[in-house]
Amino acid sequence: MPIAVPPLPEALDHLGLAYMQLDAQGNIRAVNATFADLVEYVAADLIGLNYHSTFPPPVEQAFRQQAYQQVLAVQEPLLPHYERPLLTRTGSLRLMSWQTGFVYDAAGAAAGVWAAGRELADRSQAPGTLTDDRAYLQEFLDNAQDLVQHLSADNRFLFVNKAWKEKLGYSDAELAERTLAEVVHPYYKAKLLYQLRNLYDGEPVNRVETVFLTRAGKPVHLIGSMSVVQEPGQPASSRAILHDITDRIKAERLQKVYYSIANLAISAKDLPSLYGAIHRELSKIIETSNLFIALCDDGRTQLQFVYHVDQYPQNRPQAAQPFSAGVSEYIIAGGQPRYLTHADFQQLVRSGTLTLFGQVPEVMLASPLSIGDRIIGVIAVQDYHRVDAYTPGDLDV
Repeated sequence: MPIAVPPLPEALDHLGLAYMQLDAQGNIRAVNATFADLVEYVAADLIGLNYHSTFPPPVEQAFRQQAYQQVLAVQEPLLPHYERPLLTRTGSLRLMSWQTGFVYDAAGAAAGVWAAGRELADRSQAPGTLTDDRAYLQEFLDNAQDLVQHLSADNRFLFVNKAWKEKLGYSDAELAERTLAEVVHPYYKAKLLYQLRNLYDGEPVNRVETVFLTRAGKPVHLIGSMSVVQEPGQPASSRAILHDITDRIKAERLQKVYYSIANLAISAKDLPSLYGAIHRELSKIIETSNLFIALCDDGRTQLQFVYHVDQYPQNRPQAAQPFSAGVSEYIIAGGQPRYLTHADFQQLVRSGTLTLFGQVPEVMLASPLSIGDRIIGVIAVQDYHRVDAYTPGDLDV
C-alpha cells in the first residue's frame, strides 16, 4: 500500500493554504497558522476539538461525522478535490476548496485524514445564511454521492437522497408504500433488521454490509454505517449512509470465476463437461438461463453449436454447418463483445446484416472466443422477457 505523507504545515503557510490533520474520531491533531486565522481561533485551542462538531454548518454536522467514520472503515479512495462550507468562531461561513489524504499508522491502516485547501474568493456567505436552512440541507444531501436514508422506527422511509433514488430506481410515490424489508435482498433481510433492533436497543453497529434490490430486481451491494436519530418530541428513527461497492464485489467474484474456469480447463475430462462447468461458474455472476457456445473453423466457413441451453429449445444441428448471416457469425466477424437489444436486432435485419433464426431475445450479451489473436467461436447469453436483464457494463464479464 502506498503511504501518503501529509504535507508540512509550515510549508503550506507560505503558500497561503490552510492545513489540518484529524484522528480516527475526527478530533483535530494538528493545524497550521493559516487554518487557525481562517476560523478565528488560537492554534493551540483547536487541538482536541472535534472538527465535525465544530466547523461544518449545524445541519451538516451529524452527517459529516457519520460519513467520516464510514470513509475510514471502508478506506476507499478519497475524492481528489471537493468544496465544503466552514463555520468560523464568530459564525461566518467560508467556502473552502480542499484536497485530502489518509494518515496511516505503523501497520499501514488508515488512522485519520489530512486536508489542505484555500478559501474560494467571493463565495463566502453571511453568518447564519445556511444555518437550519432545510432547502440547503436538501441540496447538500442530494449532491452527496453516497446513498442516504432516514427511516422511522417501523422501517418506513422518511427520506432518501437523490443518489439513493437514482441508484435503486424507486419514485417518491413508490417509497411511500414500501418499507425497508421490501427493498433489502431476502438473503440479507434478517441480518439487517436484527442490526436495526440492536441499534435502537443502544448497541453500537460499527459497520453495515447489505444488499438492496433495485426496482428492476438488480442487486446493489452496500457498505456503510447506521445511527439512531433522537430529536426532542419526536420518536426515535434511524439514519444510514451507504456506499455502493457493487463493482468491487463483482470484480472479486469475476476473479474467482476466472480462476475456477482456468482450473476446469486443466482438469475437465472432456469438452462437454468443460462447457457445462463454465456455464455453472458463469451463473454465479450473471443470468445464464439461456446460453450457447459455438465454434468455428480457421477459415470461418463452418460453425458448430457445441453447447446450448435455452428456454425455447431450437433445433440446432449437432454437426458443423456452413457459415450464414446469423448472430454468431456477426459477432465472430466483428471480433468485439456486443450488447444487443431487440431493437438492435430489428435494425440489423432491416439493414440486411443479419438473418434471425428462432425466438428473438429482448437482450443479448455476446463475445468472441479466442486463443491468442485467433478467434475460435462465440459465447452468448440472452433473455427473452426482460431488456434490463443485462446492461452494457456486463460485457466486462
